[in-house]
Amino acid sequence: MSITQDYYEENAKEFFESTVNVDVEYLYNEFLPYIPQGGRILDLGCGT
Repeated sequence: MSITQDYYEENAKEFFESTVNVDVEYLYNEFLPYIPQGGRILDLGCGT
């Protein structure tokens, strides 16, 4: 494994537990007004 993979393997549970219930509505409120009616958002999977 690489150093990066080792890090994620060792810290995955802690990262998940500290981020799974984070309220990110304030982030949505910042950018959703710029999405046109019927627009689409591509989620790149950067969260838990």
